[in-house]
Amino acid sequence: MGTREKAAATDFSTFLDDDTEHALKETAAVSMGTEISGEDLSNMQALARQCVELSQYRHARLPCSFNPARSEFNLLSQGATF
Repeated sequence: MGTREKAAATDFSTFLDDDTEHALKETAAVSMGTEISGEDLSNMQALARQCVELSQYRHARLPCSFNPARSEFNLLSQGATF
């Protein structure tokens, strides 16, 4: 989305329901939040990308460490064949 001025033209329907999307756009239109610079926005977007990449890495490489149920299943089923 970028800055709040772009909220009205941004399509959030892929991850928000209609009511939440409408509320987000109304709130962004009247928000009195602090304005950010282009550099601030770039840094926040880079941080968000890094967070997503780290999450994907953890899920792909270390699935048992972050899913206790799966970890216990793997311990219990070491000798089982499927």
